[in-house]
Amino acid sequence: MATKPKTRNPAKAIACGLMVFYACALPAPAQQLPAERWRLNGSLGFQFVQSQNIPRAARTPRSTYQVFGGDYRLHLTGFLSDPGFLPFSVHFSNRYGANEVDTSGYRVALFNWGVSTTWLPSRPFPLRFFYNRTSYDSSGILFGQNSDYSLLGVEWTVRQAGLPHLQVGYLRSSNHVRLATSLTDNDYLQEHRFASLRDDWHDWQWELGFDDFATRSDFLAGIDLPSTFHETLRVFNGSVRRTFWQTKADFRADHRAQWRRNQFQNGAASSASESYTSTNLILHPTSRLRASAGYNFVRVELQENRPLGAPFVVLQAPTFSAHLVSARLEYRLTGQLNLFQDLRYFHTSPPQTELEVRKTLTESLSGANYRTRWHGAELSASYTGRLQAIRTTRGARAHTFSNDVEGRITWGQLRSVRLSGSVRYGKLNLVEQLNGFSEDQRLRLEAQSDWLQPFRLHAWAEHTRIVLLNLSGRTETEQTNLGLQMQHRRMTVSAGHTFGEGAGALFPAGVTLRLRLTQPLPVEQLLASPLLERTMRSTTLQWILRPRQQLDFSAHWRAEHSRFAHSDQRFKILELRARYRLAKVILEGGWAQYRTAIALRETPSGLRITRFYLRLTREFTVF
Repeated sequence: MATKPKTRNPAKAIACGLMVFYACALPAPAQQLPAERWRLNGSLGFQFVQSQNIPRAARTPRSTYQVFGGDYRLHLTGFLSDPGFLPFSVHFSNRYGANEVDTSGYRVALFNWGVSTTWLPSRPFPLRFFYNRTSYDSSGILFGQNSDYSLLGVEWTVRQAGLPHLQVGYLRSSNHVRLATSLTDNDYLQEHRFASLRDDWHDWQWELGFDDFATRSDFLAGIDLPSTFHETLRVFNGSVRRTFWQTKADFRADHRAQWRRNQFQNGAASSASESYTSTNLILHPTSRLRASAGYNFVRVELQENRPLGAPFVVLQAPTFSAHLVSARLEYRLTGQLNLFQDLRYFHTSPPQTELEVRKTLTESLSGANYRTRWHGAELSASYTGRLQAIRTTRGARAHTFSNDVEGRITWGQLRSVRLSGSVRYGKLNLVEQLNGFSEDQRLRLEAQSDWLQPFRLHAWAEHTRIVLLNLSGRTETEQTNLGLQMQHRRMTVSAGHTFGEGAGALFPAGVTLRLRLTQPLPVEQLLASPLLERTMRSTTLQWILRPRQQLDFSAHWRAEHSRFAHSDQRFKILELRARYRLAKVILEGGWAQYRTAIALRETPSGLRITRFYLRLTREFTVF
């Protein structure tokens, strides 16, 4: 059973911080450091936090809490002996309370400190060291928890002229989460060792790298799974690149190999080796012609060891290899018209299996892009035709053809009104699920104007329709967005409304399981499902005001209503914020209210949360 987290005393934490602050601020009587060598600044703040939760469910008590908190921050920078010898930076901060009105920033205690330094930063072989630690307590958010995160790093770099650029390092990150309830604790530790080399040799740019990761995690504890998980990962990567033909040709080759081993506390283990190789050549012989060709190779091998009778089973993916050959050609026929052609060929070597799987896939994408100006209007359009063909391990073949069309027109000037409209229609016919497709239709209209000086107006309307038919069934979603925005140097006002609805149908149970890869989907057997019917409305208003350089106001309101087959959900949010700065004093505050209401089978439920905070901060510079 997990122990409850220790509650931090905010008054004690703030008092300790003030003692550190005064100790750093007062110079020693026998020795005073030069002002140009050391710099110490920080801030001190106090705040009041209040939150009230009122559930809608019957016989559920309400809860209210109030917190007086504070925060402080210290930041020390300087160097020892000489700026080029050992510069350093030290920071220290502590916070208790809240500085936001949203749910993630309430009733939080945060303690953070860190140090960073570099030995001989301006020399060809600098050595960098850094450490950071953060402790976090969120005792007022749903499940209270404590977490302790730390990061330690050492990096050594060699950048001597005439030698390859070398970088060697070590990183250690850990995180420990302790929950107040008896759910489960979470421990995570990762060690990362790395080295890299890069250089130029006879116009060849090459790079080599090696990474070694060791990870231990206990996040599975307490839920009937092995409590400790160890992973070892080693990665080697290399790349070369060179340009030829007066930079009209560019060649690049990359290779990545990695070895992974996973081990669980019950003795189950799995290992994998993966290899990725890619080459690419780009040719740009003339201003009108551009061509490219590439080759990719992937190979994955997996092994698995399980103890007899182990309750945990490691899923085993098939061992396979895959090849990809691609080529692309682009030609500018005129100043307005561009033509392109893409060819791709995939070949996989799947493992021995009784299932029918894809063995080869051939794709051809042909199209054109057009852009011009006509009587003050800007016109653009594009078309892509996609041909796909597959062959399966059983020798079956299938092919599909798909279309994609886009168009856009813009007319006018901002000083009066600038109008624009765009339309898109795309339909991808699924070659591995014949009769299946993904269809996307979009229409958008916009208007912008600077006529009402000093304001800029922007209005838009957009309608989207998406239809998907695959082995899971058929779903259709339509959504309309309306928006209006008015911008000023000191003010921004925006409003938006969204309306959406959807419906769907499912195949009878077991129908699609009997289909072969190249058999058409039985569309005639689809059955409408009320579980996929939904309707959504959302309205948003936002206001940002900056009457003076030191003063900011903001307001945000949103209402959302979603209706499903067996439930009705409503959500409203109102957030108000203000911030005022006078010299080094900052006063800020916020108020918010969140309302949720859920009606499920005549059983209403919901929650109303009201939150408020007020914060006063004073920044200071000691020396």
